[in-house]
Amino acid sequence: MVKEVDKYTIFQSKDGTPIPSGVEFEVTNRCNLNCVHCMNDESADNELSLDEITHIIDQLLKIGIFTITFSGGEPSLRRDFFDIIGYAASKGFSIELLTNGTLITKPVVDRLSSFAFLRVFVSLFSSKPEVHESITQVRGSFNSTLNGLKLLKMANIKTTVNIRVMKQNFATIDELIGLCKELSLPFIVLLEVFPCYSGSTLPLNYRLSDDQIKELTSKDYWSQRYEPSKLKHRGLCGAGYSLFSIGANGKVYPCGILRMEAGDLRKDKLITIWKYSPVFQRVREIRKEAYPCGSCKYFPYCRSCIGESWLQTRDIRKIGVEYCRIMRNDTMVTKLLTRSQENARI
Repeated sequence: MVKEVDKYTIFQSKDGTPIPSGVEFEVTNRCNLNCVHCMNDESADNELSLDEITHIIDQLLKIGIFTITFSGGEPSLRRDFFDIIGYAASKGFSIELLTNGTLITKPVVDRLSSFAFLRVFVSLFSSKPEVHESITQVRGSFNSTLNGLKLLKMANIKTTVNIRVMKQNFATIDELIGLCKELSLPFIVLLEVFPCYSGSTLPLNYRLSDDQIKELTSKDYWSQRYEPSKLKHRGLCGAGYSLFSIGANGKVYPCGILRMEAGDLRKDKLITIWKYSPVFQRVREIRKEAYPCGSCKYFPYCRSCIGESWLQTRDIRKIGVEYCRIMRNDTMVTKLLTRSQENARI
């Protein structure tokens, strides 16, 4: 028996355990790019085998997952990449693919087209090759990614462009969004840059300044994220409730950013980890009422991230300072708060 509960869980079983709906599955840590801001500095050794992955997919089906997001590294570097996606598709999963797009060719697109429930997310950093490649650090990667995007579009595969904004590409973002519109491709603008899994803070050098955040968040395309229908999903994310993450070596985490090891699928069954891991239980104890952000005026508009808290402080109950900084400098949020205060006086 299942019942709907709240925005964190969506559904839970009779014994009160949340029923997850989505998982991010990192099938490799290998990558053909060397992006300056990449947080994944884990070893590329000891990857799960195809047999291990299919066994895990069977377990995902049993606990109620309906969307698998395959990521990496670059997932298409695996020789058995299509075997993995094909097996998941055969089990009825909705599939998402996070990729840098450089390896998407016509034969690859032809095979991807055979999967009915597929959405692809491709990272693109600029409309200018030299700016894009100053981030990826691989010559020719811009043309490869742009060609991959065009092939996906021509094949009518649902595709979204992920735009991570940093100091290096800030000045070219408007042109990049213009390119996305020209190609009729939806896009997501992301401002967060995180420390590496190891704790290295090198990527933080590429974060936007306060003034850059204020300028970017005054744009029309930024205001779309604050439409009333989207605001109701704000607040703490669903990590450990409606979603979790699996690393390339079979380790289980509350999410891809929150690298607190909850278990190891080479040693334990997924259902056992999900229901009884002390890490998941600890994460589930955090609710709006028990989290420092709960009384903050920005909370209704913020995507509070306990993963950021963990990466920067190794304490999930401490506030992630980068999300706070973005909120304080978000021009659209300032306008919404001012409007709310004015309405309260009427």
